[in-house]
Amino acid sequence: MPAPGRMNQAKLNLERGTPQPDMKKMLLFDIDGTLLLTGGTGRIAFERAFYEIYGIDNSWGHVIPDGKTDQMIFGEIFERHFGQPPRPNELKNLFIHYARHFEKEIDITPGFKIMPGIPDLIRRLSNLSHIALGIATGNIAEVSHYKLRRADLHHYFHFMATASDSHDRPTLVKHAIERGLTLTGPLDTNSIFVIGDAEADVHAAKKNGVRSIAVATGSTSRQTLQDLQPDYLLDDLSNHELLFEILG
Repeated sequence: MPAPGRMNQAKLNLERGTPQPDMKKMLLFDIDGTLLLTGGTGRIAFERAFYEIYGIDNSWGHVIPDGKTDQMIFGEIFERHFGQPPRPNELKNLFIHYARHFEKEIDITPGFKIMPGIPDLIRRLSNLSHIALGIATGNIAEVSHYKLRRADLHHYFHFMATASDSHDRPTLVKHAIERGLTLTGPLDTNSIFVIGDAEADVHAAKKNGVRSIAVATGSTSRQTLQDLQPDYLLDDLSNHELLFEILG
């Protein structure tokens, strides 16, 4: 079944058609904990959606969302309350309500935060003709766009893959790579980088045979990330020259 909530790709700065021969690197950024933090907006929107549909308050509980796709998070909560996974139509309905509440909340939440160095970094990268910028996130498509829009970053990215493409992070990263290659043409796997703050980002990069840049800006400890042996491990993305040195 096609995943619910596919975003209109025109909302991104997409370039269709012929591959750009000068694009020699592909960067795939995670969103939460890597580019920004939403200050709990996801939990607020989900709990309002769940209450609206099922009349259950404070449904989130002690779920740890780090690195999980929205399908995994919502499925975990659903099973805790109902003892079984949601049916496809139930999940689709939940996503619709969740996205609607998220759009309302994201623009007013006081806890929204862009991670250190990100705005200038993304602007600089977007000005480099040899780099294709993409998103690979566990959020559904609509919510991904709302987050990037709030951060005023949405117009810098050429393509994205989200939880609307797959509930499995390695698979959605694979989709992101495939979309990026339509822009760049063939690339060596050493020229493709997954940049994220969670264990799942490192695993997804390894699964797809591409390089990983782990950043210790989320809730995953630096030691935990280091134990996964990513290709590179950074405290954050504020040292732009170090990142450009890594990219070569």
